[in-house]
Amino acid sequence: MTSRTFQRALGTREFWAGALFSLLGLVFLLYSGQYRIGTPERMGPAFVPGALAALLIVLGLASAARGFGRRATPLVMGRLRPLAVIVLAVLLFGVLLMPLGLVLATAVLVLVSTQAGDSFGLRDALALTSLLVIIAAGVFVYGLGVSAPLWPSL
Repeated sequence: MTSRTFQRALGTREFWAGALFSLLGLVFLLYSGQYRIGTPERMGPAFVPGALAALLIVLGLASAARGFGRRATPLVMGRLRPLAVIVLAVLLFGVLLMPLGLVLATAVLVLVSTQAGDSFGLRDALALTSLLVIIAAGVFVYGLGVSAPLWPSL
C-alpha cells in the first residue's frame, strides 16, 4: 500500500465511519472488561456488551477497509453543523436527564436535534417533541420500568 492510497482513504466517509465504529467498540470493550465475562453457558454481565463491542470493532474495520476501494465516497467537510448539533443534543440529554427528568430532557433532545436541518418548522418540532416524549415515557418508564424520573425532583 502506498502513502498516496492511504491519503486517499483518509478522505473518504467509509474510512472515518469505520474508524469511529472501531473506536466506540474499543471503548465499550475496555469498559465491559471491568465486569465478569463468564462463558456462553453461564454468561456474566460483560458477555453480551463485550460481544457486541467486538462485532462493532469488526464492522468498523470492514468499513474502514472499504475506504481504500476505488468506489469510496469522498468526505465533504462542509456538513459538520448537523453532526455538531446532534452530538450537542445527545450530550444535553445525558446531562439533563437526572436533574430535569425524562420529559424535559427528551423535549430538549428533540428540539435541539430539529435544528440540525431545515426540514422542521416550530409547529412540526413541537408536534414531534410531544409525540416522542409520550413514546419515551410510555416505553421506558411504564413499559420497561426504567427508574429514570419523569419530572424534576423538587
